[in-house]
Amino acid sequence: MRFKIFLSLIPALVLTLTGTTHAWWFEYDTIEENMPVAADSGVYQGYPVALPFINGSTIILYHEGQPLCGNYYQIIDKYGQPVLTEPQNLMPQTTTGQYALVIPDEYGGVFATAAKLGSDEGIWAQQIDSLGNRMWGDAGIRVCDEQSGGVSMGISTDGTGGFLITHSASVDIHVFRIDGSGQHIWSEDGVIVCDNPDQQSNPRITHDGSGGAYVSWRDYRSPFGNYGSLWMQHLDSEGNELWQNNGILIHNTGPWFHQLIPDEAGGVIAQTGSGIGNTVRRIDPAGHILWSYYGASYRPEAKIIRGEPGFFYLGWSSYDEYTIYAQKMDMQGNFYWNGQTGAVMGTFRDYHTYSRHNFAYRHPHFYGVFEFYDSWLPDYLFAQRLDSLGNRMWGESGVMVAYEDDEYINYPNIVPDPDEDGGAVIVYESYWGHDIFGKHVNANGSLGGPDPRKRPAELHPVITGVSDNLISYSIIEAGFVRIELYNLLGRYIKTIENTYLPTGKHTTQIDPSELVSGIYFLKLETHTGSMLPRWWW
Repeated sequence: MRFKIFLSLIPALVLTLTGTTHAWWFEYDTIEENMPVAADSGVYQGYPVALPFINGSTIILYHEGQPLCGNYYQIIDKYGQPVLTEPQNLMPQTTTGQYALVIPDEYGGVFATAAKLGSDEGIWAQQIDSLGNRMWGDAGIRVCDEQSGGVSMGISTDGTGGFLITHSASVDIHVFRIDGSGQHIWSEDGVIVCDNPDQQSNPRITHDGSGGAYVSWRDYRSPFGNYGSLWMQHLDSEGNELWQNNGILIHNTGPWFHQLIPDEAGGVIAQTGSGIGNTVRRIDPAGHILWSYYGASYRPEAKIIRGEPGFFYLGWSSYDEYTIYAQKMDMQGNFYWNGQTGAVMGTFRDYHTYSRHNFAYRHPHFYGVFEFYDSWLPDYLFAQRLDSLGNRMWGESGVMVAYEDDEYINYPNIVPDPDEDGGAVIVYESYWGHDIFGKHVNANGSLGGPDPRKRPAELHPVITGVSDNLISYSIIEAGFVRIELYNLLGRYIKTIENTYLPTGKHTTQIDPSELVSGIYFLKLETHTGSMLPRWWW
């Protein structure tokens, strides 16, 4: 049988220009005007989470109230244009009343979890691939049948392509490990890491680099019943406990918060605090505390951010509430910016800052977004970028991104641009209106963005031929590749390829044994674009 391939007259570029609006970052170059991301009149849209996505874009997830009620996502390209024709429901067949917890996966997409009340009560999860597709169907997957609110749940990648989730829906601490296809690796009932009869709550989790997990939680067992204490457990890749039953004591004063990141050597870095000063510790795989520093950061809103190999970063607001600080540390516990004091990101002695700030790292810069206010309103939002030495790149106190006369600025996010020049996308919620807005900061600290009219030519994946049951094609950037087969009427037949591939030329086997002679369409899709040629069989 002869194989022929004909290029469709519909170029893939058309598929990238079907957004519902024509907003661009460069149009929003003043503090007064902000780009609406989710701002439907009379509808609650809040709890935004913005993460870096493929090809310089940003994925934004948020919770929407009645009448739609659920978690939604949109992808904004590097010019500010929506990639999806309309925001997509994270799990359209599973109405989740809780806002989602979201983390990047290891292949350019994201994992998200949310709790559902009522029928089909439980914790549900979804994976969005690097093309913006829901990988686990319209319903997602049900991780467990116990409901847990966002504050009593923690998630992390597992370091091997899947993710970890922990919750304290009951007094016990449960842990689940899910692989990249949505299947349970450990027991479907989860691994119980603490079933002490006293109350446990607020679990957090990270991976150990080998498929195992570290879990921390607030525990009220005696003699810490009044204020609680912080306990931890280490699980191996099979879900077996490696430390003593019900965990080991890490922090004996009631933890107001706690955060975990892997230390890249099988151990874990933990940050916790009980009021003003916070403690950062490194714990080895056997549960030994290698070092511990009190006062490494301040206040319970502090963040710990993974950095380049061998380093991590801290960001926080000072106890006097008018300065934002940052610190660079290595895995040996050394401080790099101004001793243990940290580097100043922004300070206004006549104003206050408290809990509304966020931080991010992209080599070689550390970024922060933070809010300042007077005794009431207006509210001002600033962004700052530090170089590798902790020097401020966007002025003494950052660049003012936005201000709200009659609104609080809530849940700010900052997403660094994917180049070393150092621009960033800012996303936040207006508190009273419950709308979500965005702004872009250029590398030089000005507001605006790249002009799409001056964009360079963008290359797309190409199917070069089909011969001897092999599809030959090339891709210009490493990422997920999907090849699907459709009939002449546009009906989906099957998926031929769906995997992560490096840059270059590739071949994929196609089995035509179940096909009748005729014209078909082969859809090649990657994060850089699509191609839809016709194929005659």
